[in-house]
Amino acid sequence: MASIQLGGLASGLDTASIIDQLMAVEREPRTRIELRQSAEQARRDGLNEISTKLRSLKLAAADLKSTSVWADTQTATSADTSKVDVRRTAGAGPGGYEIEVSRLASSTQRTYAYASPASGTTLSFTIKDAQGTDVQTDIAIAAGASLDDAVSAINTTAGSPVYAVNVSGKLVLSSRATGENARFTMADSAGGTLTQESERLGQKALLKVDGVDVTSESNTVTGAIAGVELTLKGTTTSTQVNVGAPGPDRDKLVAKFKAFVDSYNSVIDGIRTKVTEKPVAGAKTATDARKGALYGDSGLNAVLRQLRQSVSDPVAGNAAALDELAELGVSTGSASATINADSVAGKLTFDESKLRAALDSDPLAVRKMLGGIAGTAGVGQRFEALLDPIAGTGGTLESRISSEDSVLSRLKNDLARFDERLERKQEALKQQFTALETALAKAQSRAGDLSGLGS
Repeated sequence: MASIQLGGLASGLDTASIIDQLMAVEREPRTRIELRQSAEQARRDGLNEISTKLRSLKLAAADLKSTSVWADTQTATSADTSKVDVRRTAGAGPGGYEIEVSRLASSTQRTYAYASPASGTTLSFTIKDAQGTDVQTDIAIAAGASLDDAVSAINTTAGSPVYAVNVSGKLVLSSRATGENARFTMADSAGGTLTQESERLGQKALLKVDGVDVTSESNTVTGAIAGVELTLKGTTTSTQVNVGAPGPDRDKLVAKFKAFVDSYNSVIDGIRTKVTEKPVAGAKTATDARKGALYGDSGLNAVLRQLRQSVSDPVAGNAAALDELAELGVSTGSASATINADSVAGKLTFDESKLRAALDSDPLAVRKMLGGIAGTAGVGQRFEALLDPIAGTGGTLESRISSEDSVLSRLKNDLARFDERLERKQEALKQQFTALETALAKAQSRAGDLSGLGS
């Protein structure tokens, strides 16, 4: 049963206020535990943030040696994409190809006068398939169907070989494919529903590739140049298609290199922010207690030193002319009379032109330097070897984070036990003051009784 607190009725004391003040004193050690909890949580969060950044850097470094980055590819370009577009579909012979387009492939088109069928009819379309075999598709037109009804029936029937359009009250049918093989015939079972007025037969595309005649049923031409697909858009007496030599996709490699530099700088920023933020002396709030949780952290400072060494040390096994990241455009910035804070902090800059120039002069040496050749130990392998023991599974940061989790769990339990003690202490104070008030009330009552007897 909860105790009864008389609230100073007999003593005249504000017992509730007195208990609150006494409990405030009792809670002071709890506040210190909470502040330590905030500091430990900040340390744990900071380590986890750095670990995440380091894992991202490891992935970015691994991309530099990835087979997907170094896989051979080729460019295929057209001098006039408004006439001939081009797409590489497989390995193609490098060099230039002269293209002449004298005719585009066209579809068969017929125009008909339309009369609504009195009793319904079936339109039977026949067209050749890829093997040259006739294929028939039947489309039912209901009795009394309007021209628009017929258009809808033709266009929505599965396998319909033609498109239907209402053009000023006439039914225009066009084969869905181009070329001679897509020419269609049409039969009207009822007769009199469609009366043909005009016809344009589908034609093959005619072109020359380096003077050799080529025909194509469609305007998408494959086989004229091995490994290249041509899309014909207009006739032309001459345009050039160029296929590049096989090699890595340089734009992709440059993008991966930039991502590596950005990830590296993110790590540098993250660690330096943590190790240079000073703690607040005598912190009284959780916000202040969180500040400087990793100030001067020796482990993180060691990571900074190792990272700087990894980007500056030469890569063993390469020629001296190409064995440093600086030769690929990665450095802490050019020399200048003005002090650059980023350079002092160890952040990197990236000169894309240097990487492209190195790829032009000796792509194999660049690939070897970055670790893209099996059995080599390049930049990618170097960063893996550095970061695995730090940010990998079971690494030093994971161990430190686990240790912080243990500390936080212990502090949480300490707070729970402390709250139980505070609750018991507060209840005991209430009972003590209640007993005091009860005793004073009895004493005052007896004093009143004795005073009445003596009068």
